[in-house]
Amino acid sequence: SSGDYSPVTASVAAVCCMVRLFTTTQLAGGDELLMTYYGVTLLMNLSVLSQTLYYGTQREGKSLSSLFLADIMSEEDGDGTRNSQKSMSNDGKVVDKVKEAFRIT
Repeated sequence: SSGDYSPVTASVAAVCCMVRLFTTTQLAGGDELLMTYYGVTLLMNLSVLSQTLYYGTQREGKSLSSLFLADIMSEEDGDGTRNSQKSMSNDGKVVDKVKEAFRIT
């Protein structure tokens, strides 16, 4: 899978950094420390967004729309179960193993 970080989340984070840069310019007179902080944060968010999109499209062969819609749609496997159902059942197995390891009843 292309990971747990959503392209929607990365896009929103990048847009928020752009808004912060604009408001810092308008309200704080372009304070250099704030501008540097938000500029670096914007670059980091854009980097994560580009990595998420690259990995999803180039490595997994998914379309951009399927990457952005992955947050609201779950994929169905051949056995009729959805991935979200499988992850919940796997979480149950992990909980059982933790209980067993710590002898929790």
